[in-house]
This record gives sequence, structure tokens and C-alpha cells, in this order.
Amino acid sequence: LFISVPRLWTKFQMGVLAKMPQKKLDFLLKIPFLNKAVAKKIREGLGISNARLWASGSAPLAPAVIEWFAKVGINISEGWGMTENSAYGTGSVPFRHDKIGCIGKPYEGVDIRTSEEGEIQVKAPCNMLEYYLEPEKTAEVFVSNPYKDTLGDVIYRTGDIGRWLPDGTLEFMGRKDNQVKIRGFRVELGEIEAALGSLNLIKQTAVLIHKDNTGQNQLVAYLIADKNEISEDNIKTCLADLLTEHRIPLHYVYMEAFPLNSADKVDRKALAAIDYNFQRSANFVP
Repeated sequence: LFISVPRLWTKFQMGVLAKMPQKKLDFLLKIPFLNKAVAKKIREGLGISNARLWASGSAPLAPAVIEWFAKVGINISEGWGMTENSAYGTGSVPFRHDKIGCIGKPYEGVDIRTSEEGEIQVKAPCNMLEYYLEPEKTAEVFVSNPYKDTLGDVIYRTGDIGRWLPDGTLEFMGRKDNQVKIRGFRVELGEIEAALGSLNLIKQTAVLIHKDNTGQNQLVAYLIADKNEISEDNIKTCLADLLTEHRIPLHYVYMEAFPLNSADKVDRKALAAIDYNFQRSANFVP
């Protein structure tokens, strides 16, 4: 088993492409008698060729990155879990190419429900009991189970948003606190990030809200991508097939890397503090 985080998976990918450009790699992988040898060499070069299961944690990994690794025989399984449930939630194992973007099915003993608003609520044997010396926070998220009339039965309200697919797998849609309104429409930032992440050449993305000079909310997409390979116009054209108009970001910031917080996750406050001209896309190097 080999588990890494999105930042390092992207770093691995960039390391490979620094030695072998994408066009050359694509060409070699199309040659029947060479493709397996090339893929094996890449896995050995990364030092993870002996793993039988690969996974990513800490934050969602862009589907385009998972697709890229699958081409070289590294099938990254997705899953879901939180500190509050000891990361014992769902898993998408064994890997299925048609389920990229899904977090799989609940593990044994895990009862997951989604509220009317789509919030993932979980009862599991590994749920923690309380936050240390924070009774108000505990009472806010560890609540009486609304699905069972049993005294003392508690369920954890995660704040994550998901939806069930017909085959019983769960799709992660983002955070409840990432729901905002744009021109009167409710928008889920995680849904936009997932759409951006599905596009080739975009390695990682984050979407935030900025207010323009008139005080109106504007969607801003931060991208780890090469502007010369995928332009803002290209992105908007692709997104038009995936999202309604009010969900398509108006502004795009191209970056070489995202700032990270102490938990090794994208520091959204640091992204929001980046000063740039709303009139045109920006390039920023942290």
C-alpha cells in the first residue's frame, strides 16, 4: 500500500514530465511492444513499483491526475474519511476507471446518510466521542441520529456534501461551507473544482469567491497549469459543456504551486490574499 497527498502526486507527475515531455510519453504509450516497458520504468523510477494498492488522501485529487497515472499502471484508489471518524469512511477498491471522481462505498460497519441538503452524515465504530474541551463544537456536529429512534444513538454531521450514484457509490461534491450565491443562484465551489480538475493539462485547482469593485461576488479559479498549453478561453469553452453559465469562473490565476497550511492542505486564505488585476488573468509564483 502506498498513500500520498495531492501535492506530492502532482510533484511525481511533474518529475516524470521533466524527463519525458507529455507528447513523447503519449507517443511511446501508444506503441504496443514499448508501452508496458515505459510504464514499468516510470513506476520503478518513482520507487512505488512494488505497491499493489495506491491511494491519495488529505484532499480530493484532480481526476485528470488520476487518469494520467492510470496510463502508466498506477491506479490511484479514492476514498473518504475525516479525523473525527479515524478516516474510516468509504473506499473505491478495487480501482475502477469508470468510477474516477467517486469516493466509493462505505466500509463494513459504517452507516452513511445524506441529508436533504446533501450533507454526508456518518455513524461508524471509529467515530470519536468529542472534541477536547470544546463541548459547544461537539454538540454542533455530534447529534442525535435522526434516522433511528434510539436513545443515545449519535451521528456525525461532517459538513461535506455528497450524492449517491445508482450503483450505491458516493460522489464527493465539496464542503457545505463552500456553498455560495452567484447572481441569485446557489453554487457549490467543489462542483466547479471537480469540473476544472477533469480537464487535461490542469493539474490542481481551487475556486474562491472575490468581490468586485461593485461588491458583487465573482468566481475566481486558481490553477496549476501552463497558460501556453491551456488558455483561459479554452477552459471556458470546455466548462460550457459541463457547467451552467453562472458556475463558470470569470477570472483565472495561473500558478506554479499552491500555498499550503500546517495540515499540508491548500491554504485558501493565502490564495484569497493574492492581489491581482480583475481585468485580466494573472500569473503568480508563490
